[in-house]
Amino acid sequence: MQSARAKILRMFPRGTEVLAVYNNYSEDEYISILNAIEGSIPFSKPEHNRSLCLFLYSGCLKFLRWSAPSPFIVNPDLSAKFRRFINALIRAERGISDNTKTFLLHDIKNDLFLEFDTIPLNEIDPEKIQVFHERVNNVTNPINGIKVQEFASAKNKIQALLNGISSKTIRTRISTQLPFIIHLQPLVIDFIWQGISTRATFDPAFEPREIFATIQPMAQPVGPSRWQAGITTISLEFMAVIDGDIVSAQ
Repeated sequence: MQSARAKILRMFPRGTEVLAVYNNYSEDEYISILNAIEGSIPFSKPEHNRSLCLFLYSGCLKFLRWSAPSPFIVNPDLSAKFRRFINALIRAERGISDNTKTFLLHDIKNDLFLEFDTIPLNEIDPEKIQVFHERVNNVTNPINGIKVQEFASAKNKIQALLNGISSKTIRTRISTQLPFIIHLQPLVIDFIWQGISTRATFDPAFEPREIFATIQPMAQPVGPSRWQAGITTISLEFMAVIDGDIVSAQ
């Protein structure tokens, strides 16, 4: 534990800017340090506890999936790690402060996606939606000006999600592009996926272009004729909350 404490003090001396530090250390390093010191929070010496709070705050940022840079793939245990750092920070600060209130909203958002992911809107119990509204409203507003803005933005986004689920108007859209034409005209296909009403659209965009290769004694086109060149934008629209970033445990 002493080595972990010493490392925290080296990572976050007085005046350290958290945003300039936390990306220099891996998730495994953060968890290893937390495992070592979790039973000793808060630190007895004020100066040491100040560094501890900076470490724990940066740990919340490390495992926060809702702000840039966000992970492309989210492991199933990320939310649990995020919550550990929030709870540890609350203990280190001896209560809920402006530093943790927005994190608490993000924790609720994690639970929201876990609860409603790939559930058809008609099958969602309105009482479960109300429970989330109450959890959001139970987090009191911060006082610090910058924290007020962050908090309001996070709260508005969660409430918009919950209202969209309640009204059954929420949609999840996923799009990608293929570097060729697969259908000459725009195409729309409606179908049911895992009980969820889903719409797939295919939008071709023709781009006159030609690829040349130098073949002695002259350059020759090697691609298809120019009218065939283009891209197809494929979009999927689900009448549900779909958490496309989560990797399912195998």
